[in-house]
Amino acid sequence: WQDPVDLIWIRERFLSYRDPLPWLVVHGHSAVEYPEHCGNRVNLDGGAGHGRDLIPAVIEGREVSLLTDRGRVALRP
Repeated sequence: WQDPVDLIWIRERFLSYRDPLPWLVVHGHSAVEYPEHCGNRVNLDGGAGHGRDLIPAVIEGREVSLLTDRGRVALRP
């Protein structure tokens, strides 16, 4: 359960939070030109819902690789 106010207003605090977390958060809902690995979170939203490419990735622990036409490409913080 989440507070309904958080569901509406937490985006900026979430996106700007840089402290370590005990887990890696993988998210979307904030389209970016290129996937972002921020250390504590990874944004894989490339805007596929608006006609842009889907971003396939492999996540192993905190290591993230993008699947491209050249094979796996590491996405680093």
